[in-house]
Amino acid sequence: MPLPAGLVSLGRRCTQVSPDGDVAAARFADGSEIEADVIIGADGIHSPVRASLFGPDAPRFTGKICYRSVVRAEAVRGERPSAEGAQWFGPHGTIVLYPLRGQELINVVCHYDDDGYRHESWIAECGREEVLGRYAGWHESLLRLFAAADTWYKWALYDRDPIPRWTRGRVTILGDAAHPMLPYLGQGACQAIEDGAVLATALSVEAADPLTGLARYERTRRPRASRVVLAARERGLSNHLTSRWAAWQRDLLIAWRRRVNRRDPEGRGTAWLADYDASSPDILAA
Repeated sequence: MPLPAGLVSLGRRCTQVSPDGDVAAARFADGSEIEADVIIGADGIHSPVRASLFGPDAPRFTGKICYRSVVRAEAVRGERPSAEGAQWFGPHGTIVLYPLRGQELINVVCHYDDDGYRHESWIAECGREEVLGRYAGWHESLLRLFAAADTWYKWALYDRDPIPRWTRGRVTILGDAAHPMLPYLGQGACQAIEDGAVLATALSVEAADPLTGLARYERTRRPRASRVVLAARERGLSNHLTSRWAAWQRDLLIAWRRRVNRRDPEGRGTAWLADYDASSPDILAA
């Protein structure tokens, strides 16, 4: 069903919000301004809305980088590694593979510890030889897969420490604007969707008082999202262990969890992520 004409306006960049008073206001780079009962800043890790509410800050460089490519399966010479949600751990790195278009394409995401590269762009390309050199000691099936890639992208990974507030007056933040996180749990977009579901419930339940609705949204969501941020950060450390003894202990714990806890098929102690129902009408904190 199409949205009514004029309901969505694109092509403007928000630069500042005014949260206090009977209405909230948002100003844009083109000089225009709007007023609303509530303004939601879902504007990413470099959120101008968050900066406007709580002052400027900077993302935390994590000392990790990411390489990504999409490889045609038929282009890989010899035996291919499994791409059914496969993860590979090694010293300083993690590799995640999964299929696209059935089995036609393989999505490749490679993380690595690197303090020297801090460029954040998702469209910066790098050479295939850099990736092959970086993972030279890894399994030969992975190297065959990497060699078949036509284009590689490279970017630095950033997150933020959990912040003590998301809301001021009639303005709040959502998604990466509130809780940017590392990708090791696959929760970045998931947490933003949960935010949206809970926010919709809170504003619906407190329709007569949006300030109370925003407060309940933050009380409900901020503890969980902050926990996920820190768990994703810890997972990156666990995946990249350089000590063989520490890696053996990690792998043994994963195997034990898989054996004794059917609710934790990954064996990483994060079954609590799936126990949360953001759409439940009872989800809101008091």
